Amino acid sequence: MAMSGLETLAYALGVTVALMGVIFVLSRILLRFGVLPLAAAFSLSGFNVLLLYLLIFPGTVIHELSHYLACLLTGVRVRQVRLFSPQKNGAMGWVMSDPADPLRRSVIALAPFVGGSLAIYALVRFGLPSGQIDPLTIAPNDVAQGFSTAFTSIVNALRTADLHQVTTVLVLYVLFSLGFAVAPSNEDLAPLATYGLLAVGLVLVVRVVDTHYALGLARSALLNNTAIFLTGVFQRLNALLLFACAVVGLGTLLIVPVAMVAYWLRSGLKS
Repeated sequence: MAMSGLETLAYALGVTVALMGVIFVLSRILLRFGVLPLAAAFSLSGFNVLLLYLLIFPGTVIHELSHYLACLLTGVRVRQVRLFSPQKNGAMGWVMSDPADPLRRSVIALAPFVGGSLAIYALVRFGLPSGQIDPLTIAPNDVAQGFSTAFTSIVNALRTADLHQVTTVLVLYVLFSLGFAVAPSNEDLAPLATYGLLAVGLVLVVRVVDTHYALGLARSALLNNTAIFLTGVFQRLNALLLFACAVVGLGTLLIVPVAMVAYWLRSGLKS
């Protein structure tokens, strides 16, 4: 039985949320077990702060730039921007803006997912040898198929990359830095849980009212056409997120073991 426009939209949106969740977890693993151990391993006095700044600089800039551009696009006034300004409290950059409604605040908070994913896609597609398949030309209903397509495209690009070229090394460096910065910070995501629960509650109320009073909203041509259009938008976003997920996942698999071994060796030498 074919799903209605509203049902396909709900599925596409669910995939978006799931992919963002996976990217968030992977980015935290890459930071905790990749970036930080590397900064500790290559240090003469416990922790190499300068190396940490070097590793996170490109990712932090694109992360904060994503917030900034989202503010501009949503019409929210920006009061202060620091794309990279390490502080003693651990903050590396920030964008301070005026208060906004939940929808615009959510767009601003989630912007690094989109900005970081676009940067990752551009680096792989234009900074490395292109594969035969462009994952963004595919809007897969099967998430596993989409991930496989993205992963294959990235692996093929890496296999044919010339590691002797400075540009290739720079691309890989920025990709590594973006791996942890593509997801919003905990502070960015904190209010979204409340917004999400309110949105789910609103949808459930509308569904109950529609069923109880037989309003026929699910059969509305206008609503279904709108839902079909939005489904297409979210499918393209999901293709982009799948690509970013594959890159961050591959980076985690390659970098974390190296970082942990380097850290353990360093710890063994010190002891």
